[in-house]
Amino acid sequence: MKHDRYLNIIMTVIAIILAVVVLELVSRTAPSKLVSQVYAEGVGDWAFIPVGNQEVRRLVIWDKTTNTIYEYNTNGNLENTWKVTAPGQKIQKIN
Repeated sequence: MKHDRYLNIIMTVIAIILAVVVLELVSRTAPSKLVSQVYAEGVGDWAFIPVGNQEVRRLVIWDKTTNTIYEYNTNGNLENTWKVTAPGQKIQKIN
């Protein structure tokens, strides 16, 4: 009976250590917010920024020539458009 108890204690300690290691690895690699890391793939005058956690929930496209930002939903419909007037200034929403 004592042998089973020691085995259970050892297995529990190993499971806890493994859980701590896995959580540490996940916290280092996974984004901490809903918005993922920005992958601004620049193609000439355009920057494509997928937004989401593990799957893309929205697509933001920045037109660098006109300083216009377009936001598309997962269905490919345009939801919002913004104009960046100058760095440090408020972004103006265009309807």
